Amino acid sequence: MRLTNIAACLLASWIAATPSAEADTRVDTARLGQRIEAMVKPYVELRDFSGTILVAQGDEVLFARGFGKADFELVVENTPTTRFMIGSISKQFTAAAVLALEVDGRLNVTDAVSKHVPDYPRGDEITIHHLLTHRSGIADIYTLEQYGSLKHADPTLAQVVAQFQQLPLDFEPGSQYSYCNSGYTLLAHIIELTSGMSYSEFMTSRVFQPAGMEDSGASQDRAIVEGLATGYDPLGQQGLRRAIEVAPALLTGSGSVYSTADDLLQWHRALSSNAVLPDSSRTKMMSSHGSSYGYGVSVFERFGGKVIEHDGRLPGYACDLARYLDIDAVVIILGNVQSSMRDRLRDDIASLIHGEEPDEREVRTVNDIAVDPADLEALEGKYSFGPNFFVMVRAGGSYLSLAANRGEESEFFPVGEGEYFSRALYAGARFEIDEQGKPVAMEYIREGRSFRGEYEP
Repeated sequence: MRLTNIAACLLASWIAATPSAEADTRVDTARLGQRIEAMVKPYVELRDFSGTILVAQGDEVLFARGFGKADFELVVENTPTTRFMIGSISKQFTAAAVLALEVDGRLNVTDAVSKHVPDYPRGDEITIHHLLTHRSGIADIYTLEQYGSLKHADPTLAQVVAQFQQLPLDFEPGSQYSYCNSGYTLLAHIIELTSGMSYSEFMTSRVFQPAGMEDSGASQDRAIVEGLATGYDPLGQQGLRRAIEVAPALLTGSGSVYSTADDLLQWHRALSSNAVLPDSSRTKMMSSHGSSYGYGVSVFERFGGKVIEHDGRLPGYACDLARYLDIDAVVIILGNVQSSMRDRLRDDIASLIHGEEPDEREVRTVNDIAVDPADLEALEGKYSFGPNFFVMVRAGGSYLSLAANRGEESEFFPVGEGEYFSRALYAGARFEIDEQGKPVAMEYIREGRSFRGEYEP
């Protein structure tokens, strides 16, 4: 794929200065705004990003602006108060709700699941702590054979739990880490059983309201959320299509929260106070319990300081919330185009607020390539990337559709001989073919890293 280097554009918008010693800890907001807008512009033009970005440090909002459209058909602009589905960023709110119940004396994170869900298979071996830290061994919801039919149905939360609780564990509880949406679905079920309220009601009364998040909520039905940006999935090289809604119960606890950039700033500030949780609970939440994961958040070191971060991606949405504790800063990116390119924006903006120069980036160019549909059909099938993780490849005329396990499909269009690119994942795929024209393996490539999956006939 032919690429265009935008480093010169970015550098041109940043004029070097020699600040005084007193100003070393301050960010020049005007120059920061110029840099961010220069970064975002090409992705907005390609329709790889549409959404809102907010950057704050201490009590000061350094940058807050909407890009693209909340609704492309109705030409509604995105703003810092536009609501977005935030995907897996929801997990930290579920974790906060569990910790709130612990503070109230209604449960303990060391409790076995069976204490709250008596009929759960092997529930006496799985603890709430295991669920919070992705160490339960429970099979992910996307491995369900019924997932395809469930996502277009209207199951209850209890019915979803009943589906995956019958699957065998992937490993012994506590023995390893494996990111698992089902664990947070089960936590939402436990929240309901323990509180006597719906997940949505408990989240509003015990988490959102104390945090001052007036425009946030947890969607548990198909009711229209006022002010919610319409979600779009990439289509071809530059097009968009409205995302198809997933059954709300499949997302409850793991990806069902909607919020705004302004509200997530309130959340960042609430986690630095006792507004929602006491210090002891917040310490549990934001400490790594192995594999750089806390309770609903990733915990790691960057720029010489502690970072609390989580991204979120759903059909139609891609978001990120990164908190840099040592400098009391937060970068919030909310998008209503499902594209993981938002990782680039998060990392580059973080570099700027830490006084470092971002990595040079190359932005793709639109370059349609004709492909024989028969060549795509020859690549169809299952590619195994490891135990219990596979990618299904399906031909779709002029492109390929790839889905991890039985999750949502992502479109990969051709960008060169044997090479494909996904705007949703912002990743590439390359296929190895034998002398008979049969697939041998697939290489998944993202930001310089590659993973090999073997074809299973």
